[in-house]
Amino acid sequence: MKVSCIREDLLNCIQIVQKAVPGRSTIPILMGILVETVGGNTLKLTGTDLKLGIESTLPCKVINDGSIVLPSHIFGELVRKLPDEEIIFTVEENNKILFECGKSRFNLASSPAEDYPSMPVIKEENFIHMSQNLFRNMIRQTNFAVSEDETKNVLTGQLLQIRGDSIRLVALDGFRIALVDGKGKNDKQNEIDVIIPGKTLNEFSKILSSRDSDEFSISLTENQILFDLGSTRVISRLIDGEYLKYEKVLPEDFKTTVIIDKNSLINSIDRAYLLAREEKGNNLIKMNIDGNNLVITSNSEAGNVYEQIEIEKEGDDQEIAFNSRYIMDALRSIDTEKVIMKFINNISPCIIKPFGLENQLNMVLPVMIN
Repeated sequence: MKVSCIREDLLNCIQIVQKAVPGRSTIPILMGILVETVGGNTLKLTGTDLKLGIESTLPCKVINDGSIVLPSHIFGELVRKLPDEEIIFTVEENNKILFECGKSRFNLASSPAEDYPSMPVIKEENFIHMSQNLFRNMIRQTNFAVSEDETKNVLTGQLLQIRGDSIRLVALDGFRIALVDGKGKNDKQNEIDVIIPGKTLNEFSKILSSRDSDEFSISLTENQILFDLGSTRVISRLIDGEYLKYEKVLPEDFKTTVIIDKNSLINSIDRAYLLAREEKGNNLIKMNIDGNNLVITSNSEAGNVYEQIEIEKEGDDQEIAFNSRYIMDALRSIDTEKVIMKFINNISPCIIKPFGLENQLNMVLPVMIN
């Protein structure tokens, strides 16, 4: 195998596929990147942890075809530190690979490609097409609510619901729910409910473009999902199981509705959190809705905080307590300047939505206090 390519292109591909390479593994070959020639002028890199796999291609000049597995960390660091010139790498005897770039030359130990696991084969029927930037934002607006409790395997993933051209992402951890709706183009107009690992979506979001014009497609099998961006393909196992019926716990009848400036609320909660966190295991803040004011307080041995914000209110006054981090996460996922908060009482969930938009919703359970 002998190939030449542009350093920047190679480094970009390495950084993409490294998102699927485990930091540690009982299977050493998985800590490497499969490098192989495909076609006459293309180099393909692959990384996988057996649950998530990423393939990415780059243009190159193929002198001799071949394939090899290189240690991910060293490979990436060496290429990153090389000068911005053409890189030529040649596989020599005993699976040694020679890199040449400008006046730099180095050898790197490698492993035979035959030992690397094969990626799942997914029939590429473009099921749905959508904007990369839209889906990237949808992940950002929900992924924070994925459960970290491995004993609740289903909740470590996100529910992807497809109804015609409508796409919904849902995350919940037992204390809060985040959901957002988007639009795509559904080739088959199917109805689909699948659970995608939260880690997969988190890593995938780092690859997606911020341009609305850039699209990608989704294809599905019974237990795998393929995200195809063209030069990059992300393949992930789906989580088996039935997602919670979140619709049944979303409240509908409210006694209080508040419209409030989002950044003012974030800043006030952030300041209250400074003292709330001083109490071990306690992120508790209290909200008191009184007339046209929202008062936020927190107390600890280090001191206390009092914050007052003007609001627009309809309905009853309320006094309710929350985990400050949960409220902050919900607010930071919203892009509008104002938010709507809806309450029933101090033991029922609170709904937080962007003002003027209907495609996003957060639900947060209150904290019971004496």
